Amino acid sequence: MLSALEQLPMIPRTEHPAIVMCYGPFAPGDYLLAHHLTESAYPRLISFCNPEPTTSAPYLRLLVSLVGIKPFRSTWASSRRPDEGRLHYQMPDGVPAIVLPVRAGAPLISWHATTLKDAFDNSSSSDSAREWQIRARQDIFAFLEQVIDWQVVQMPNFSKAVDVYTMLQAAVGLLVASSYALKDNKKVKKTLDLERSGIVFLRYGNQELFKKNGKNWKWKKPEDLEAELEAEKKSKWQEKS
Repeated sequence: MLSALEQLPMIPRTEHPAIVMCYGPFAPGDYLLAHHLTESAYPRLISFCNPEPTTSAPYLRLLVSLVGIKPFRSTWASSRRPDEGRLHYQMPDGVPAIVLPVRAGAPLISWHATTLKDAFDNSSSSDSAREWQIRARQDIFAFLEQVIDWQVVQMPNFSKAVDVYTMLQAAVGLLVASSYALKDNKKVKKTLDLERSGIVFLRYGNQELFKKNGKNWKWKKPEDLEAELEAEKKSKWQEKS
């Protein structure tokens, strides 16, 4: 997506950051992606505010989730189209997602720099696995502490009598532990591209605020995109003939 929209992050290859933060440039598709992934994660969503993209809210929200990407077809070249990017996004069912309110200065898109492949390869023993999970929890929670809007945060409905700070720590810990637990799932490891899967942070606002040419953008299903692509090919072939 970044490559297709020419949103190329200028990050030195020698750097090894914990969290990569991207503040722009902004494209409406960035928010629409967050809207769609949030709706897809509803059954396993831990919400510290109203997560509904269609609900008007006086604050921005942040989706924290494990996400994997794959090319639209078989190669990454097929994902780069004029003025758009077409990818397959994957969200494993067994991993929860978190939505929380954030301040206006929060990054547009961020991600934990350690991919699932890195996490699995560098934690062969139980001690190293525990160390990775502790470090990942610390990195993610330190980032969320900087961007969360503590004045409007709400406790999840299913939480017990604990403070918000403790509940958020527990939610982050559950997200990290569930992500690492995929290491023993052969089906998930076969389906996911581990080198392009990790924990991401997507900021989003209200759905009705983002329009194009006076019409609301709509998320297209993969089969609709396939049909559109075939129609474009057919049209070009007819023009040449």
